[in-house]
Amino acid sequence: MDIKSYLIFTSIVCYFPIIAFLLKNISIAKNKNLRYLLLHFILIVLILVSRLLDHINLISINIGLTIILIILTFLAYYLYILNLRNNETYYKLNISILLIFIMTINLFEEQIFSGFNFKSFKILRFSKETSISISYIITYIIFNTYLLTMTWRKIIKTYDKTAKATNEKKILKKWIIPYTLLITLSFILSAFPSKLIGKNFVNIFYFINSIILLMMATYLLFSPKLLVNISKSFSLQTPNPIKSKDLLLMDNLLAENQYFLDKKMNLNKFTAIVNKNPVQIRKILKQNNYNNFKDYLNFFRIYYLKGLIDKGFLNTYSIDTALKKSGFGSHQTMSRTFKKHYNTTVKEYWQKMKST
Repeated sequence: MDIKSYLIFTSIVCYFPIIAFLLKNISIAKNKNLRYLLLHFILIVLILVSRLLDHINLISINIGLTIILIILTFLAYYLYILNLRNNETYYKLNISILLIFIMTINLFEEQIFSGFNFKSFKILRFSKETSISISYIITYIIFNTYLLTMTWRKIIKTYDKTAKATNEKKILKKWIIPYTLLITLSFILSAFPSKLIGKNFVNIFYFINSIILLMMATYLLFSPKLLVNISKSFSLQTPNPIKSKDLLLMDNLLAENQYFLDKKMNLNKFTAIVNKNPVQIRKILKQNNYNNFKDYLNFFRIYYLKGLIDKGFLNTYSIDTALKKSGFGSHQTMSRTFKKHYNTTVKEYWQKMKST
């Protein structure tokens, strides 16, 4: 087995524990969108297997199948990024239009390209000469470029506007953005046909491609915290600005009577006040992007605490007094919640208010 085959085989071995980890945690993960990420890794393994079988001349893999697998890999990852927040019809509609366009090109290839002198290119894949049709080239270039652009738009939009929590920003910067760059570079490098641009040049690219795939697998394999954070807590969701009617009724009831200031307030006590059962309340909160009832209460408490600071409460009283007055039971919960919603600490916010 040559070094390229060895690198591909090692990458496959490295990805299996990652897939096993995701399968084990997917049922308990808060982010059910994780299924797309699991599908993405499975598709990567399939592509690696097809490359290995082709490379060692065991089975000749059809170039069209390879292109379809690569596109599906990008698509699965795009759907994962897309669904980190609420579904957006705009992005789904664009994907649907592009799918119809690509399918039309492939189904009616003979009619569309009937006037062309050439309908396919001869390429050298590893040690075998084969051909790739115009429709496959167009599909690969257009679809992958489009999916990459849309993915990066979603990442930048999410990073700039909605990733307020420190943990979420850390995951986005240290995992999603580098991984997207690596996976993109890897699959772009795998597309070069040596017959068109020179065999030696392409062999170098294939080698770099194999190293990148191994780097990604190894990085994820030895960074389990990243996968744990994604499967357990990653959501990039903030309370829905367009609130449901049921939530607005709950908001008004909670705010007018300031039930959130009660340290002993819990879901069972609130069900009697709002005249709804716990299942109904949990469903309403989930639809409006709250993790649970405690998260919902803390949203009101932290807003109340910020109001106290704005009015100069900390000029006279301590932070501990302010958090107790706001309904918080611990300094740790208050600090974490304030940092999540305002991306700064209470002390830093207070100092900023004093300076202005």
